[in-house]
Amino acid sequence: MGYVGYEHRTSVPACDAQRPHLLKGRCVALGSAERAVVVDVGPWPLEERNYGMTWPASERYRLEAAPAGLALVQDLLNTLAAGKPREPDLLGDLTTAKNWIGEDLSTWARERDRPEPQVEINEHDLDELRVLRGELQDALRTPDRRGAEPALADLSALYSASAGLRMNRDSRVSIEPRGTGWRYIACLVLMEALEAQQTNVWNRLKICRNPRCSVAFFDRSRNNSGVWHSTRVCGNIENLRAHRARARARASD
Repeated sequence: MGYVGYEHRTSVPACDAQRPHLLKGRCVALGSAERAVVVDVGPWPLEERNYGMTWPASERYRLEAAPAGLALVQDLLNTLAAGKPREPDLLGDLTTAKNWIGEDLSTWARERDRPEPQVEINEHDLDELRVLRGELQDALRTPDRRGAEPALADLSALYSASAGLRMNRDSRVSIEPRGTGWRYIACLVLMEALEAQQTNVWNRLKICRNPRCSVAFFDRSRNNSGVWHSTRVCGNIENLRAHRARARARASD
């Protein structure tokens, strides 16, 4: 039996929360008189996972999807290998990458109410998608993405993409992605990043600060202060490591 070490929340009747034998390996996090939310903080059996996934890369880590099309950007970031034991890199080989692209583009089309795009990729496209993922990760790790105006040296383009503008009969203007292979996917990613910036949610897409994790999560905290994809999983682990490091430093003084 395999496991993934990420938390999962389940709503159960409050009366069951008082019956520990029904909640083995769990802890009651919060609730009301009628319902309680139970958090699984231990391993999650692989056979219990939902394989009818919407955003497959993110949902295998039990991450709540970012809103609207921004979830496509999040899912690209979460194709990386993470978890314990490690989940495979969904951009690791051409067959796996094609399956991921097909499912993600289908979900994106439903989310955006658009025709489902058909994108073919080859090994070169796969290499470029890995580079795009890495550049996005580095960009989202910037310490303060809400800070001062960037220096001129920071304004050089990481990526550029061609897109078209279309006005519909109802006078609404939409952006239409262009290109083939990895360029089409990069165009979609940049389109969704642009909309997220315009709606002030881009800064809520973050990379977990735990270097052994590094999954992308959408920070729904009120003041946008989250740094871990899960404080119970990665936050506690990193805080414990820091505490032990400080203890060793004091002992060596």
